[in-house]
Amino acid sequence: MKYARHTVCILLTALLGACGAGDMNMQGGADEAVEAIMSQFYDDIAAYDYAAMRAVYTPEFEILDDGFRFDADGFEELIRDIESRGLTWDFTLSEFNTRIAGDVAYTSYEIASPPDFRWFGGGTLRRSGGGWLVDRMVMMGQSEPTPDDGDQSDFEITRIEGDLYQFRNGGHNTVFLVTSEGILMTDPISDFTDDAAVWLKEQLDQRFGVPVRYVLYSHHHLDHASGGEVFADTATFVGHENMLAKFEPPAADEPLDSFFVGLDADGDDRLSPDESGPLASRFDAWDADADGYLSGAELAVEVVDRVRPPDVVFTDRMEVELGGKMVELVYTGSNHTDDMSVVYFPEERVVFGVDFLSAFNGMPTGPFGGTPLQSWIDSYRVVEALDFDVLAPGHGPMGRKADVTLTRMAFEDLHAAVSAGIEAGQSLDEIQQSADLGGYMNYPTYEEGIGRSIASAYRSIMAQQ
Repeated sequence: MKYARHTVCILLTALLGACGAGDMNMQGGADEAVEAIMSQFYDDIAAYDYAAMRAVYTPEFEILDDGFRFDADGFEELIRDIESRGLTWDFTLSEFNTRIAGDVAYTSYEIASPPDFRWFGGGTLRRSGGGWLVDRMVMMGQSEPTPDDGDQSDFEITRIEGDLYQFRNGGHNTVFLVTSEGILMTDPISDFTDDAAVWLKEQLDQRFGVPVRYVLYSHHHLDHASGGEVFADTATFVGHENMLAKFEPPAADEPLDSFFVGLDADGDDRLSPDESGPLASRFDAWDADADGYLSGAELAVEVVDRVRPPDVVFTDRMEVELGGKMVELVYTGSNHTDDMSVVYFPEERVVFGVDFLSAFNGMPTGPFGGTPLQSWIDSYRVVEALDFDVLAPGHGPMGRKADVTLTRMAFEDLHAAVSAGIEAGQSLDEIQQSADLGGYMNYPTYEEGIGRSIASAYRSIMAQQ
């Protein structure tokens, strides 16, 4: 536990020094007291920026521009003082890894101040001597007070920047921008029921008192696009023109959509009960012909039934203005699907992107949905061309623009290594043994994932020949 306890104290020190304890809405004057306590240990921790969030993962970045060693006595004093003020703190080491290398760690943290506000974010640390040095901190946001949710503990609203908020439904995220004339919202993320969308609509009504005027789709997949009908009484729905084809009656031999391909372990273009994963509870209801398998056609029908089609479509880019604020939908080209868009919030300098975008955590493992790797690479370049700082992904923690670049570089390296092996006449097994991708070995899940990464790339490249 010594490792974890030192992690907590450094993150807490950095957080309160960086963002100012006075911003935490603490009661009873605790803000000034905590700020004074922190000043004993650290006079100026300047960086808690998005741009450094995952810099520790790549050798190109110089980390530890500034750091502070916190000894055991200082830890004990800090914890006593913090807890005596009625503050609580908690943290978790990254779900992806506990130590990327022997001397490096990435953590997320949460600090609660009464009665119901929470700061949360992440940071990177490096071991130095007998302690840990703070690399840089990132503030992901501040939770808003949430009424008693009953059993809706997986639902959460947090502020990202200004009037831009994130809504979380379990492992899915979406964002919404509040204006004087209404709300611009991205994906409804209601998955297989409308519970999340119903809860969100109620919260928006209570907190902001303006209706959702636009729903801006990232793509058609059920887990992100379903639930929109809840907002249909006030909202216009916008998506890429390629979405329209997803609502046509499927052919009898419709292949599995890329959303489901990753579940098809034996590659027979249908899902058995053992392959159904998150669909298991719906398997019998969706197996319309009762043959014991879910076909591409049966699954496509569920998209038609659960996703509201867009009212307005666009080809390359489209601006949407409301209440003096503007957002832009940008088509990325084919990657995870052929109707993928990102939503760009220029004033907030945030991009919302789903499935093909995330905070970078290593080599992509695929499957690549039948889309050529070069098309994925081109999609990342489209996003890189936008002027933004913060990546708000459809899954996982907040990231930064550099995460897009790191992902594109990983795709390029994977494509080059596997292509070189194919051109040399090597088999898949031989390429998995010889491909030079060791530069990624300190990333999470490298050992267990690199074989799958190469296999997915190999199948993708061979399919184009």
